[in-house]
Amino acid sequence: MITPLLLSVFLQTRPASPTLLLDLDGDGVVETVTAAPHGKKIRIDVRDAAGKRRARAEAPAPESGVYGITLASGTPDGAGALFEVSAVDPRRECRTIWRLKEKQLSPVPIVGSKGKLADCSSPEGWTSRWKKPGEDSADEYLRERTRSTAEGEYHRVEVYRFSGSELTLDPARSTADIDGLSIPDWSPLHLYPRPLLETLLSCFDLSPFKTTPWLRIVTDRDEGVFALEVARPSATRRFPIRQGHPDPEKTEWLLTASDGERSGQIRLRLAADERHPLEVTVEGLEEDLRQSFVPVSRWSSRGVELFISAEDELLIKSLVGDWDSSRGERISITSVSTNPAVADFGNQRGRLDIAQAPQGSDVILLPRDGSAPRVALLLRGPNVLTRMPVTCEPAKTARPEACRVSGVGDSFRRVGSQLNTR
Repeated sequence: MITPLLLSVFLQTRPASPTLLLDLDGDGVVETVTAAPHGKKIRIDVRDAAGKRRARAEAPAPESGVYGITLASGTPDGAGALFEVSAVDPRRECRTIWRLKEKQLSPVPIVGSKGKLADCSSPEGWTSRWKKPGEDSADEYLRERTRSTAEGEYHRVEVYRFSGSELTLDPARSTADIDGLSIPDWSPLHLYPRPLLETLLSCFDLSPFKTTPWLRIVTDRDEGVFALEVARPSATRRFPIRQGHPDPEKTEWLLTASDGERSGQIRLRLAADERHPLEVTVEGLEEDLRQSFVPVSRWSSRGVELFISAEDELLIKSLVGDWDSSRGERISITSVSTNPAVADFGNQRGRLDIAQAPQGSDVILLPRDGSAPRVALLLRGPNVLTRMPVTCEPAKTARPEACRVSGVGDSFRRVGSQLNTR
């Protein structure tokens, strides 16, 4: 809570309007940049060596109307200088990047992993600075913060590079760590016990997926998460990674995971790109995890193709296409998205889920609007499926565990498939 005394001290120590001297357009002539409060905005003026104004713009500012202003600059290689205007009060901070282009000041968006960063936000502990990585390199824009989380001290450094029109996050140069343990940039592939993949690829009886756990290694640099996530139909549990180091002789990592109650060792084998998990073996933790887990994969003309989840592979490789029913109805199944796997099944759209499919079916279609499921599928190989009606009690519930298959359903055969398919 900001007390009146703290606010008063802040107002009394407000710095004077700042000034920068820099070459904004890359012509070798230095301009003067000033920034000062102007109504509800910050007025930015650019003047030449003779004091003549070359450009003017207005930047956002905190609504309090009283704040500190700072200017900081960086110089992209051969493109003239960029500069940051920051305005901060105890409750709000506004940070914008500017460039001089075609005799006008233009804002430069800062684009992170989740899209454009907001110009103004509540203080979240971020600091910013410009840094030159090498003598002949353009300046980089850095955002950095440290905060406490349930897993430990989370330190994040985001590196942005100027791409000609925006500052874009460079994941390769950005870093994140928990208690000094670096969070890698690994793909979030779902990993399953190897025997389950045989039933998936045959598209026949997926019931083992409803009782067997699967897992993934969560490496979320934006949220500060490095953990082994174990998913079962009943619940999902995370075991934070406490230690980790690569095996110098192989493309493997040795990890230690613990949630405070249980701990275990994880051996992770990565693909040659050192990003995609190919196999995980677990020692310790829970009994049913002490086995080998692998991602869903298929051979293709380009080599081994990996899928984020079993539902993604099922949708893309086995369900997409046209299907004819024994009653003369034709439907088209199309892929709307992967991770999560969302499909259009005729005139219905939903997320595919194998683990939550009711007894008597292999996969359920969960509507994206949160309404109760109405359709499940029973698979009989890659070319035959049965559309099963689903009833939920009460009728308006969207919880799959409260739903059941009702009726015999309609059989469909893939258009163009052979008749002797089981």
